[in-house]
Amino acid sequence: MVVGRMFVAGLAITLAQGAHAHGGGLWYPMTVSLCLIQDEQYASLPMGKAFSSEEGFVRWKNDLSPDVRACISQAKPVPARLCKALLAPPPNQRQEKEMLDKLYQQYSLDIDSLGEKLGCKR
Repeated sequence: MVVGRMFVAGLAITLAQGAHAHGGGLWYPMTVSLCLIQDEQYASLPMGKAFSSEEGFVRWKNDLSPDVRACISQAKPVPARLCKALLAPPPNQRQEKEMLDKLYQQYSLDIDSLGEKLGCKR
């Protein structure tokens, strides 16, 4: 439960500070994690299967309180089209920086507002 609270707090701080920008690249793992929590169907997509079975993600997800999971699921802060773009590629296809940069540019307004959309209590 502490890890879940720490993640939500860290997520809020990171998003508020703009660490998702190109230099940090932190938007990618945070966005993927939110996608997998906000709609469990994303875990059935090729890259979703890979991420959702990673030990760190499983531990983090299990440590989230039911209230925080429900909040993320209800808020659906990440647009479905972005979740699909991130989680649909086959796992052996590298997530190259150029591809991620293009996705960031395409969805920057959505990514920049994740902290505002989330609003889950820590």
